[in-house]
Amino acid sequence: MPDKRTHKRYFISGYLTIDTEDNPSVTYKVELSDVCFGGVAVYSKERIELAGKPINFKLQADIWEGVLSGKGKINYIKEEKRHREIVFRMGLEFAEIDKSSVLQFLDVVHHKIALKSRQMKQAAGKKTTGYTGLY
Repeated sequence: MPDKRTHKRYFISGYLTIDTEDNPSVTYKVELSDVCFGGVAVYSKERIELAGKPINFKLQADIWEGVLSGKGKINYIKEEKRHREIVFRMGLEFAEIDKSSVLQFLDVVHHKIALKSRQMKQAAGKKTTGYTGLY
């Protein structure tokens, strides 16, 4: 089955804090799975009934020092088994967010992942190919 995604996904660790405009006092902290230009996928240990509803979010990734915040909506919630326990995978689509901030965030993520990959190859004694400098 071909992948229908239009943006490259990056699998990184971190978390998202989610709330809704109609009830901002109730927040959910969920584990980050992957991120792309259009949104993120997250895992939660509890089912959060927010599918299709507008939400506010703050993304904090271990690989980046800043916070990416905006508005979005949860497109899907799927129950999955992960590490022998039931979790809920949710797909969040970005709606209102500064796209230049998303691009900057993804550029940093891409750079750090590529740098780590080169370092691992060099440590293993393999020759790297292509551009190895910082961009």
